[in-house]
Amino acid sequence: MSLVLLAFGVRFLIYSFLKNPWWCLPVELFQGFTFGLFYATMASYASIVAPPGTEATMQGTVGAVFEGIGKYVCDNYTGCPGRNVPDFRRMFLKLKYTDITQNTCIQS
Repeated sequence: MSLVLLAFGVRFLIYSFLKNPWWCLPVELFQGFTFGLFYATMASYASIVAPPGTEATMQGTVGAVFEGIGKYVCDNYTGCPGRNVPDFRRMFLKLKYTDITQNTCIQS
């Protein structure tokens, strides 16, 4: 999980420094690695912490929370993305700090 959060944090940090939108394309290649690693980690962690016999239910619940509640909270926490470039920079900086904080909490 720490590797996943570190990868997301690095990607968000890179996004926050971009000035030319075309540089998003090389960074998006990193998206496939980070999201694939994240989703596999999320499913295996849900399976590990689930009581016996409820692994599939726990995996479905965690996926639903990520896809539904997680995206809603992220959009509201970072401000409405898509208005202009400074909003995007602020959004990715906030997400980077959130990942670093979560990574620190997991390590302790």
